[in-house]
Amino acid sequence: MYIVTQVLKGRYMSRIPLICLGEEKMTSDTGPAIRFAAHRTLAKKHFHSAGILFANQFEEVAWPHVHRTLHEEVPKLFQLWACKHVMGIVATNHYVSTTRDKSQCPKCPCCTVADETQDHILQCEEQGRVTAFNEVVDALEEWMEEADTEPELAELITEFVRSRGSESLSTLTFARSKRYLAFARSQDTIGWNRFLEGMISKELVSLQQQHLTVADSPGGINKWTGQWVYRNYLVHDSISGALATKKKEELLELIELQQEMGEDGLLQEDKYLAEINLDSLESTFGERQEYWLLAIRAAREAKRLREAGTHSERTNRTA
Repeated sequence: MYIVTQVLKGRYMSRIPLICLGEEKMTSDTGPAIRFAAHRTLAKKHFHSAGILFANQFEEVAWPHVHRTLHEEVPKLFQLWACKHVMGIVATNHYVSTTRDKSQCPKCPCCTVADETQDHILQCEEQGRVTAFNEVVDALEEWMEEADTEPELAELITEFVRSRGSESLSTLTFARSKRYLAFARSQDTIGWNRFLEGMISKELVSLQQQHLTVADSPGGINKWTGQWVYRNYLVHDSISGALATKKKEELLELIELQQEMGEDGLLQEDKYLAEINLDSLESTFGERQEYWLLAIRAAREAKRLREAGTHSERTNRTA
């Protein structure tokens, strides 16, 4: 950021201060732009020192669009979730075993071969995880078509994501138009994993902006990039996310069934279970809900067995 002054020639001399950020002249409220520039500088330094993104990688990311999406279009919990992924503090078995609980097995629960790291989750060859990944990529492909993504660009992106990091975008671009080469080189610099964390190349934004302008699309580039960042995170979390979501949906159905039954079928000492306020499954892993479900099922079974025993005793007495 720097400040320059303009001298207006005329009857009276005056100086008008101009505030510039990089090559951009500030003509309205400077607060948000100054904060963004300051935070960008701090993030670049931290990301480089932490090995998240080196300086040359950092400069390739379309930060204005990523920043706007994460600060204006998604809820706080999503921001926190995204931050954990970027900072590498997601509760994978490997992370938990090295930072919280030494007794925790670091192995992937699906393939049971490699340590379950963030990178491994995306590349695990266990059939369930491969299927879950492909299903979410299918959904991403459908969204790109609905969002008026340039057709050939959408095909290229889909190939790149499906490669699961085994092929560079530059290689996949080899037989295509040279207009995609700058994007390919830029995104390869950022990396495949970071691409799935929403760190999209500024060259991608430029390509899609050109397409939307020619197509006179009503959505605009901000809406497209906002949804793209969000969709990328869904793909990044496709393996554990899709499987966990399915599990939570099944768990929720069982919980709702028990809640509809209320206190019916419970002994007096177990009726407190029907009054427990469970946390939302959207913000938890579901362990507490599973324990509650196990407890209330056992309580209903206990009453059923007691009533069956009482009925048997009465029958024996009258016999």
